Amino acid sequence: MEVLKDSLTLIKQDLVTKKIVSVENTSKESIEKLASKQENLLTDCDLDSILWTGNFELATLQKLTSSGHLSFPSLLPVVTLDLEQKVLMQAFVNTTALSETFRTGFANYFSRSRNKIWLKGESSDNRQEIVDVYNSVGNSFFIYVVKQKIAACHEGFYSCFYRKLNQDQSLTQIDFDRKFKPEKVYG
Repeated sequence: MEVLKDSLTLIKQDLVTKKIVSVENTSKESIEKLASKQENLLTDCDLDSILWTGNFELATLQKLTSSGHLSFPSLLPVVTLDLEQKVLMQAFVNTTALSETFRTGFANYFSRSRNKIWLKGESSDNRQEIVDVYNSVGNSFFIYVVKQKIAACHEGFYSCFYRKLNQDQSLTQIDFDRKFKPEKVYG
């Protein structure tokens, strides 16, 4: 049985407006408590991000047109949405990745496992064309709104959040429409 990572990113999305209201680091234990209350939770393909949809107070977001005035000392989470506000994925950015996003017009992230900037779709060609970039007041997270080419998930699904987290912490796949076969794309 697959298990959640010990440290997770919790993304809260308002059910009505589809707006992202917060992104925070949390523990596996906290998520297990939410799951036991039958909250609406989805997990991503890497089992390190949880999407919680519910009725939340909206966050104040600022639309960015450049990264010129922003500087932050560490990695910050970024949630990527499509044009219909569907959450596609969660990753991290540093100031360089954010600058590259504005420079290229395509989503760039910082890979913690590879310790480098990566352009989404650089190996699969499933790029994310940037439409808008927002940051939360207080600069605790970013949002990319993108035009997604084919699929965001390296498992071949449109969204990385294709599984529901059940009360008993088991996973139920809710999306079976694979957009591509990973073995054909990644070898």
